Amino acid sequence: MTDAAPVRYVGPVFAMVPEWVLYADISANAVRLYAVLRRFADGDGQAWPTRRLLADRMRLKDRRRVDSALDELVGIGALAMFPRWRSASGEIVEGWDKHHPIRTSSGYEVRG
Repeated sequence: MTDAAPVRYVGPVFAMVPEWVLYADISANAVRLYAVLRRFADGDGQAWPTRRLLADRMRLKDRRRVDSALDELVGIGALAMFPRWRSASGEIVEGWDKHHPIRTSSGYEVRG
């Protein structure tokens, strides 16, 4: 028996979008945002990009369009959002406490 070398993909980077998201009654911006968030997500579907970064990756000048797309994805169950809090020193946690009183960018759970 020989050990086979692991298969390694070396082509362009891409994001997979499930058909139920692709064909949902949502805007093209929402579908694009889903793909962008999938690229940021870890193995558990968790992602932490800022709205500014999401807007940049989507080539949008107005972050309110990101907010609208986020609402659409939450509405169809493709995304959950959770608040995050930071301390004065910059440490970020998912639950508010007296040591982390500053609201910061949301976290996202990308569902697929």
